[in-house]
Amino acid sequence: MEKCIFEYEKNDEGVTLKYFVSGGDIVEIPSKAFDAGELSGLPVTGIGPECFKENGMMITEISVPDSIKVLEHDAFAYCVSLQELHLPETLEVLGADYLIASGLEEAYIPSSVRIIERPELIDRPFKVSVENPLFFSDGYGLYKREADGVFLIAVNASDQRRSYALHPETYGIEYAALRDASLLEELILPAHLQKIPEGALTFSGGTAGDGDGIRQIVIHPDNKKFLIKNGCLCERLDDENLKIIRFLGGKGAEIMWDVSVIGRQAFRNREVENLIIFDSVKEIRDEAFSWCPLIRCIIRSFDGDIANDTVIYFGDEDKYNLEELTKGFGKNQKIYDFTFYDEFLKKEYITLPRVEMILTRLLNPVDLSDDSKMELESKVRDNLGDILELAALEHNTGVIRDMGELGFFTRDNIDGFIEKMTLLGEKETTAWLMSYKNSHFKCDGDWCML
Repeated sequence: MEKCIFEYEKNDEGVTLKYFVSGGDIVEIPSKAFDAGELSGLPVTGIGPECFKENGMMITEISVPDSIKVLEHDAFAYCVSLQELHLPETLEVLGADYLIASGLEEAYIPSSVRIIERPELIDRPFKVSVENPLFFSDGYGLYKREADGVFLIAVNASDQRRSYALHPETYGIEYAALRDASLLEELILPAHLQKIPEGALTFSGGTAGDGDGIRQIVIHPDNKKFLIKNGCLCERLDDENLKIIRFLGGKGAEIMWDVSVIGRQAFRNREVENLIIFDSVKEIRDEAFSWCPLIRCIIRSFDGDIANDTVIYFGDEDKYNLEELTKGFGKNQKIYDFTFYDEFLKKEYITLPRVEMILTRLLNPVDLSDDSKMELESKVRDNLGDILELAALEHNTGVIRDMGELGFFTRDNIDGFIEKMTLLGEKETTAWLMSYKNSHFKCDGDWCML
């Protein structure tokens, strides 16, 4: 076996293996520092960050001695040829990403391990010592026994399965446990489950493929904590109202009267385009609608049996602008804080979709300040001819109708617009403007009056 050369670093209990300098493809880590000057003879108790990153690509086997207690983050990173890793039953800490980009096909967790940092990043099958009192695995999920009960802390994201039933004893799911489970489409919840953190079922990207996360939740009939309603996984709160944990539906969503809280990331990355929110919702938490392709949102309240709707139109804004606009949900103790919306419209240049946004805003002037109202009206009025022509060419009668409802067509400009549309051959718009003139202005000779 070729002699291995290491660099060491002093720690509180001995030394940490800082850097693998050179050696063969089979590495036996020493239990005591050697050829290390004044550090020679001290116990090697840890393997440091990225210890093998530069010179470990050809290593096929590593043996770790009983003196080692800690593997720091990225300890065996980029050991791409690694086939065997022998870990001692004295190891206490597995650092985050300690196997990233290594060739090892399985992650062994010794009986002595008490801490696993970022276990969701391990990204390979788990094999846990049967004598470990804290951790166990069913081959896909990695679980930890805690004071409240058993928690799912990670899954093997490289596994191709589409459906997974949580262990029957599962009490809770850790926030990041399913973060990379992009191929997983169905999750089956046991009767005992009581804790799902907000955002825990939101796929956030990873290594498992090109899926988009869990689409179906099946709940054990004896579980009284969670339920599916209107395409949402909901949690029953102490006051009997509901909190939405995750939306599982499609392009339309209606959030009903018994929902009081929309949890963090509840709709994130879903394809929701049309949304109805009842004003019984008292709290919308961060990123609830992040990266949703929203087109229209209706905030619905009731006066007796009569529904009153406030419409928010998001148009076809790109996802980055839309991401900024959706930040208004839940801010300043409001279902939607229009400050975000109004500031966007005031600073952005005119396009037909943005005109639609402005017109919808003027028709739904909730919390619209006088200054903002004047500025938005001015943007339309200053570009009225161009907007009318563009709307006519695109046969967007909705924009023309809304401009009429808001009074942008007057006795002073209506005839000019009729003449312009006639010259352009836009018969539909010409007819609409003539009908608008006849119904809104009373004519006496050559003069028309409101």
